[in-house]
Amino acid sequence: INQNDVRTTKHIVVNLAQALAGDLEANVVLSADDVLMVRSISNWRPSEQVELKGEVKFPGIYTIENGETIEQLLQRAGGLTDGAYVQAAIFTRESIKVEQEKQMKEAATRLEREIAQMEVAYSSINDPKILASKTKGLTTAQNVLDTLLELEPQGRLLIDMDNKGRLRAGSSLKLTDGDALYVPKRPDQVMVMGEVFNQTA
Repeated sequence: INQNDVRTTKHIVVNLAQALAGDLEANVVLSADDVLMVRSISNWRPSEQVELKGEVKFPGIYTIENGETIEQLLQRAGGLTDGAYVQAAIFTRESIKVEQEKQMKEAATRLEREIAQMEVAYSSINDPKILASKTKGLTTAQNVLDTLLELEPQGRLLIDMDNKGRLRAGSSLKLTDGDALYVPKRPDQVMVMGEVFNQTA
């Protein structure tokens, strides 16, 4: 506020939700030199989310707080069900998936280069038996390359969790955006194999 060339400051609390909803009283008219400050919620990252799937009491996508651990999120989700099979739980992380994809591409590139070099080297072999033996190895390398190119990185991180959703050995795991936890249902079948008349489940 500028009165008689003396500038003073006045703080006004504005309800932005009401202003955006069309409330004329909340929709304050701004003047020159006004400053509108919108504060963020402390330790809250609305854009970072984690998905809980499977045998969780309240599965779904959760927005996580800064530094929140997997145990804390499971508590918010009501914990695990009685049928949770934690030994087969699958935890995935986007950053690990990206790194795995990078390493797989690098491995495929190296293998492609080696195959090309082998093809050039084998082209000068005149002995049919030696050529057949070398070609067999080349075919194997090509099959490995084809398999490698078809693989999809999972981004899996191995975790050791108890039946209450807590990591063993006193360890903790802070969550990041894109993490996902899948806890399957405990199997109710037993495999019978070996020296029996009928191998079945």
